[in-house]
Amino acid sequence: MGKTLLTYVITIEPKVTPIGSWEIIINALTGEVLSARDKAYYYNGEDEKQGNKRHRKEFIKRKKSTVNGSGFVYETDPLTATLNVYGGQYVDANDATNPALDAARSSVTLLDITQTGGEFFLTGPYAEIQDFEAPNKGVFSQGTSVFNFNRNQDAFEAVNVYYHIDKSMRYYNETLGLNVKPYQYNSGVRVDPSGLSGADNSHYLPGSGRLAFGEGCVDDAEDADVIIHELGHGIHDWITNGATSAYLGEGNGDYLAASYKRSFAQWSPSDASYDFMFGWDGNNPCWPGRTTADTRSYPNGLIGLQGGAAHFDGEMWSSTLMEIWDIIGREKTDKAFIEGIAMTNSNTNQEQAAIAVRQAAIDMGVAGGYTCEDIQVFTDRFTARGYNLPTYTCTLSVAAFETKPIVMFPNPTKGALTFKNLTETYNISVFNMLGQKIKNHTLSTSQNSLDVSHFASGTYFIKFYGADTVLKFVKQ
Repeated sequence: MGKTLLTYVITIEPKVTPIGSWEIIINALTGEVLSARDKAYYYNGEDEKQGNKRHRKEFIKRKKSTVNGSGFVYETDPLTATLNVYGGQYVDANDATNPALDAARSSVTLLDITQTGGEFFLTGPYAEIQDFEAPNKGVFSQGTSVFNFNRNQDAFEAVNVYYHIDKSMRYYNETLGLNVKPYQYNSGVRVDPSGLSGADNSHYLPGSGRLAFGEGCVDDAEDADVIIHELGHGIHDWITNGATSAYLGEGNGDYLAASYKRSFAQWSPSDASYDFMFGWDGNNPCWPGRTTADTRSYPNGLIGLQGGAAHFDGEMWSSTLMEIWDIIGREKTDKAFIEGIAMTNSNTNQEQAAIAVRQAAIDMGVAGGYTCEDIQVFTDRFTARGYNLPTYTCTLSVAAFETKPIVMFPNPTKGALTFKNLTETYNISVFNMLGQKIKNHTLSTSQNSLDVSHFASGTYFIKFYGADTVLKFVKQ
């Protein structure tokens, strides 16, 4: 039998070489280092371990406020935005810009950035640009809230990362109503858009809950697939309280990235790029990228965890989830996925995760918007892949599924809200986050809108009297 040792387990994330999130196991009696393992999650499977020095300004004594700014980004990358393929003017060319790549940018609103005195920072409730890995380029604060840059300028990647992470985290927490936040700190997701000593890789650091993006070949922070994939590693960590499974992590990240990109409805299913993962950063001379059109069967198609095989095996998991996505839509698939993965642990395999995701949809049921037909889609697609699921028969009554909850759109909104499935006249009240009543109103089948254009930006609740219904919306 093996000998039991008293040990210390510590995590360090060096400022200099070797960068990473290192788990060190030390013999508590002798001080001998028993093992040292980099636990960071890298999106393309090649663990680049180089270092940096932190260089960050703190403005503790100056008054802070939040404002909405604006900036140029790629939605979701220059090829997807313009429906082009890699080549011609649409190439990296050592980070050079040109008229075609400039025209591929979109001007977007940067929500809730921080103003400190006369300086504006890409720091908000859901994302925060930091500088904790080499090359040290700062946090790109400036004296205006307009962050208009091109890809040849380092600040462009910072704006791109802030926008896509902020948008995604708002969606998970506000649109889906989930609690998806880092447990390592109480602020927006901390991210360095120029890290890994410039290597062609990116990673999530579980010790500190931070993300960093490399700059080799195409800058990783120019491609939303890379950004959301790494955010996906964070989400996996946060919702399982650190109990991540190596059998799921890469597929989880690819799924969330694919779900995000496909929600923009840019590529059509007949396009070869429809299923590309890392369509700008990869699928080109830089590296092959991955796909969500994998056809292998579980478990015979598995390779294992050696080398970069976890990334390859993850294609089976992400491809199956995207098959479900294409049938029942983004919100239902995403919510069942996140709620299901939250029930997994460090030993969960793909089959067990499939059971958990379907069970999450079953548990949410009609109140969560899931019909018997939706549950059957989970069953059919998971079973077709080879996952062995317990037998389940939907027993909810037809009447229950015919009951349509009151819904409103658009949410978030800048002007008016429109309500669907109103069957009578409703007296409603709008409350702010402090519980203060802001407005009374009456809705009916003929008067089904509410003007909130004069409301301050923020989160509000609408109470329907006599209907046992409370809805939440965000005013931009």
